[in-house]
Amino acid sequence: MKKLISFLLLFLILLFATGLRLYKLSEIPPGLNRDEAAIGYTAFSLLETGKDEYGKLWPISLKSFGDWKLPVYVYLTIPSVAIFGLNEFAVRLPSVICSLLTIIFVYFLTKKIFKSNAIALTICTLISISPWNIFFSRVASEANATVLLVTIAIFTFFVTEKKFYWLILGSICLGLSLLTYHGNHVFTPLLFIGCLILFKNKFLSKPWGWVSVGVFCIISIFIYGQTLFSADKTKISGLTPLGDISLVHENINLNRIIYPNQFFGRLLNNKVIFLGEQITKNYLRSFSPEFLFISGGTNLQHNIPDFGNLYKIEGVLILIGLFLLFYRKEKTAWFWLYWILISPIAGSLTKDAPHSARMYAIIPAIYVIIGYGLIKGLNLIKNLRIKKIVILIVGLAFIVDIGLFTGRYFILFSYKAYKSWGLAYKEMILKLDIYKSNYDLIYISRPDYSPYIYYLFYNQASPQLFQTYAIHYPETSEGFSHVKSFDGVVYEKNNWTDELLIPDNLYIDWAESIPSGATNSATYITKDKYTQMKKSGIDISKIKVGDVITSKIIDKVIAPDTSPIFYLISTQVGTSSALIKNF
Repeated sequence: MKKLISFLLLFLILLFATGLRLYKLSEIPPGLNRDEAAIGYTAFSLLETGKDEYGKLWPISLKSFGDWKLPVYVYLTIPSVAIFGLNEFAVRLPSVICSLLTIIFVYFLTKKIFKSNAIALTICTLISISPWNIFFSRVASEANATVLLVTIAIFTFFVTEKKFYWLILGSICLGLSLLTYHGNHVFTPLLFIGCLILFKNKFLSKPWGWVSVGVFCIISIFIYGQTLFSADKTKISGLTPLGDISLVHENINLNRIIYPNQFFGRLLNNKVIFLGEQITKNYLRSFSPEFLFISGGTNLQHNIPDFGNLYKIEGVLILIGLFLLFYRKEKTAWFWLYWILISPIAGSLTKDAPHSARMYAIIPAIYVIIGYGLIKGLNLIKNLRIKKIVILIVGLAFIVDIGLFTGRYFILFSYKAYKSWGLAYKEMILKLDIYKSNYDLIYISRPDYSPYIYYLFYNQASPQLFQTYAIHYPETSEGFSHVKSFDGVVYEKNNWTDELLIPDNLYIDWAESIPSGATNSATYITKDKYTQMKKSGIDISKIKVGDVITSKIIDKVIAPDTSPIFYLISTQVGTSSALIKNF
């Protein structure tokens, strides 16, 4: 009977968690970010052709924008796209499923370790309402797939008393986590080494243990061999503190000039010391109350504004949980602490730390400690009246923070984070499709923002045609790749001089980047102007001396606060004075 009740409670927790993750999934966050759109279109391309957008057959490292995405989440998205079509829901659904499966495996893992339904169900409840987990469960998060695979791996490691071949399955899952998220190229090996040290009797006392170690090493060598000189190279070159030229100049070169002694200037101001200082600062910031409980990260694609990754009351429960784990001499105490301590390392190596996505692997361990602290802490209180008061206080603290989170996320977030997500691009592409047939070419600015991926995604453009006819810019020095043109759409930075002299084109740019003269202008083509244009290589096939080239806004994309995001500017040719008058 107790077992049935436990499963019923777990089912209710999962039902509640599902509701929080599926509610308005296509609408919140507002539109896909470019990585989500790339994941979706790549899955669509693989479904249609078996190749990625570059024509590579079933790759295990996907070039995408030159950031070399890992394949697991993309491949998980293929069935979703096949069933639901290429849309926001289909792209984000695998992340929801990964989150729910993680809750299930965390339940069985913690029940196995602590021999307590109360602790296991409490931990699952806390994950289900976690702002950190909810946020990343509602986006196409590769990190969610990582957490699932790691949780499965750890679960298998703890159920090997009678069936040691479970260790093999765990090693395979842990190895596959290297193909989910780049941060795991640091986190996963550290976690595996920690398991070997802390549970060496389990791993190294039986043949199956040695086999599992070998399996993980073989998988790791293969994966690193396939990704180290592509994905990781780009990530390292663009994301480490050394990739920030201005920061390096300020902290190394300028400091050397100030030192009167050149030897000591170089000894104390160099890349090694600078990198060490930055990594240490980043690591410590990852555990700061500001990041964890107050305001979270500054990237609105990873956090909601002014809200922590954890609820404030959970800070107290973490301290209680850690204390009780060691005080009660739980066998896994050092394991959970080690898991938490290694989680920020990958993010600390980057210049934009602390980073909620790169630290996301902490989720299972941190909530094990919180849940353990809550249940065991309450069990220490023998006075029933005091216990009720504590439960009331803790419950109210959770209710207040949950209320704040749901309000800020489900109501305010779409308004405040509109410009940080892809809804404006979606609306722009829909407008572009309306006008496209009226113009020779469409020009969209800022190719480094990868606007092409939204055109491919929302038009469900033929992968075969894109693989054949897309033109790319040369790779940047950091290895990033951007599309120059495809299907009559050109992606290039507008200088708003020569462009306005070419008729029958449509120009789309961010409102903030367009000079006022470009939104409403008329240029009379004199003989000298015509000659000058010809010498400059401007296409003059549709104009002649005496023509008037006009430009004007024909449409725009508006943010929820009514500020313009994109302007669509049309250029036309005419000869009559009436054209100028009507313009």
